[in-house]
Amino acid sequence: MTVWEFIADLSESILEHYGEKLRGLAFLPHDPVLMLVVLDGVDQISFLARGQIFQYFYKKQRKHDRVRKMVAESGSDPSVIGIVISPNELSHHYPVVLSILSAGYILYDPSNIFKEKWKVVDYLGKKLIDVKNIKKGEVVEI
Repeated sequence: MTVWEFIADLSESILEHYGEKLRGLAFLPHDPVLMLVVLDGVDQISFLARGQIFQYFYKKQRKHDRVRKMVAESGSDPSVIGIVISPNELSHHYPVVLSILSAGYILYDPSNIFKEKWKVVDYLGKKLIDVKNIKKGEVVEI
């Protein structure tokens, strides 16, 4: 089993559990892998509790024999960090979320909540440019 198979199984487990409450999944292949989970109804819970939501699914996958074998062979757990946010929080343009959506891959997006392509965003009063979404020769006003 590879880390990518682990992420696929993890994503499937989250989707099976939350169904329509799961609004989107994306990941950034990095070390560690950053996984974005967009869920309805998490606006009112703490970031600590959101981390526990992700850890529940991570530990559930960790119990499978294929994962145990992978851990035994590699000597470490799959390096995956989960970030759980609500659909409303996508508009806050958190830098880590922008990074995942700009340079990462979308696994699940049934209602196109990730469709927005950011070129210039305001973050804490500063303008950030997303170079990936700017075409060669395109002029972007800041």
